[in-house]
Amino acid sequence: ADIMFGKIFPSAFEDGELASQLHRAGTKTLLVSGFDIENCVNATVQDGLRAGFNIWVLADCIGNGGPDCRKTAYVKLMTDHGAELMTAR
Repeated sequence: ADIMFGKIFPSAFEDGELASQLHRAGTKTLLVSGFDIENCVNATVQDGLRAGFNIWVLADCIGNGGPDCRKTAYVKLMTDHGAELMTAR
């Protein structure tokens, strides 16, 4: 019953299909992880919040390979906009 979505934009919600499919399925909460916090993770979280989803960011499953201060700033930005923070463990 899994549905796969290809992604070519920073946000997984960019083309609108993902949000509509999730809403039709009655999904309310999303767990978000990924490597590129400055682009893909942040864009997906912000668009997911705007689409009305509860967003939980898996803090130990995001990264960038850059300085931790950059990661911390983006985590703060996402939580300031309404995302919650949790760990996968």
